Amino acid sequence: MRLTCVFTRLTCIILSALLLSFKCGGANNKAAVNYNIPVASFLSEKQFNDFFPQHDKFYNYGAFIKAIQQMGLIKIRVIRRAVSVYQITRTDKHTGKSAIVRQDEDWNEGWAKKKPDSSYIVDYGNFCSEGSLQTNKKELAAFFANIAHETRHGENGKYDDGLMLIHESNTSLSYFADNDIIRLLRVKNIMDAALCN
Repeated sequence: MRLTCVFTRLTCIILSALLLSFKCGGANNKAAVNYNIPVASFLSEKQFNDFFPQHDKFYNYGAFIKAIQQMGLIKIRVIRRAVSVYQITRTDKHTGKSAIVRQDEDWNEGWAKKKPDSSYIVDYGNFCSEGSLQTNKKELAAFFANIAHETRHGENGKYDDGLMLIHESNTSLSYFADNDIIRLLRVKNIMDAALCN
């Protein structure tokens, strides 16, 4: 696990250095602060293919740019009650329509309503376009480091084999979120109490 973290950090550093070395525009682009610049303006298809020379055809540059554009039309609002009770609302910025896509069963419980809510907005339109050009490149490098790590075969030791896997390799392990574990513990406690009475 520790070795994986070290390699992930190393990959992030290398990709950051590569992305920050891009030449974008004129010779005097250091002083300019550029906002709302689309990823396609500072990441070419050739650069994408150079970063991921062994990528599966599923992960192509055109699909990546299209996904960014489509996700850019979505924002979500996450509200958390208590420790682990959530409501997530998805808004299509193109149509203005909003829909609750997740609301935990405990959302309207009296004990949950007594706890203070915390909320935040995730606007996918800000992906790699919210800050300066340098900040956007760093964000993209971090994103690439993560997805490369999660989709690599890891067989050649060069760490140039990201975006290869399109399915989870080991599906025998269960995934649990904190709230899933808490619910399981609650169910166990209720069952234990019922068996003892």
